[in-house]
Amino acid sequence: MADKESFSFVVPVYDRTQKLRESVASLLRQTYDEFEILLICDGSPEPTLEVVDELVKSDPRVRTFQYSANSGNACRGRNKGISIAQGDFVCFHDSDDIAHHQRLERTLWAIRERGADAVYGPTKILMDGTRRIDGIHNGQVLDPPEFDFEILRQINIMMTCSVAVRRDALLRFGGFREEMRYREDHETWLRLAYHGCKWSRAKDLLCYYRVHGGNAELTLRDNDEHWLEQALYWYDKPFLQ
Repeated sequence: MADKESFSFVVPVYDRTQKLRESVASLLRQTYDEFEILLICDGSPEPTLEVVDELVKSDPRVRTFQYSANSGNACRGRNKGISIAQGDFVCFHDSDDIAHHQRLERTLWAIRERGADAVYGPTKILMDGTRRIDGIHNGQVLDPPEFDFEILRQINIMMTCSVAVRRDALLRFGGFREEMRYREDHETWLRLAYHGCKWSRAKDLLCYYRVHGGNAELTLRDNDEHWLEQALYWYDKPFLQ
């Protein structure tokens, strides 16, 4: 990639077709052009693989890696993406997320102006009516506070679809623990902060999070207290991959 800062979007994929097309289209519309898109297929069915093949052939910035069997969550796919990424920063993006067309430009501002190793920021909720969450409504903007480690220990303030992390830091301190079936992102953010990575909040909207009946987190939310305990236990322990 070029001498200026470059980004790798890491997109774990299981079973998506049209939502995946829309998601990747939002990445290709970025106003900052130093990026690649890594579609990491996790035992995906044939219709999804056909869409992935279509996307790879349509733009040289799109690459793929395919596992034959499904791992059960996004950790393995994200870690594989980190390992093969060519960008200076890894941007996390799920296969149904939509990126604001200035996500990279706004992320880059936080990196350059604040010397950040990791960036997060506001996310807008998109609801299709197939899932309801108390206190959340369509069009709501989740605007996280400025970074505070003690607050992060209590609550995951970052939406994963808004996060970008310096790749060198992920390689040094570790990506996502595959034994964490939920809150794996929370544990990762805590670990990076614990090891001294500087987090910065972008001031403007970065992405759109789709709330629908197919959200993978639904199968594990009832065990949230357990996984929070696990995140708090693991974040200061060595990451062994």
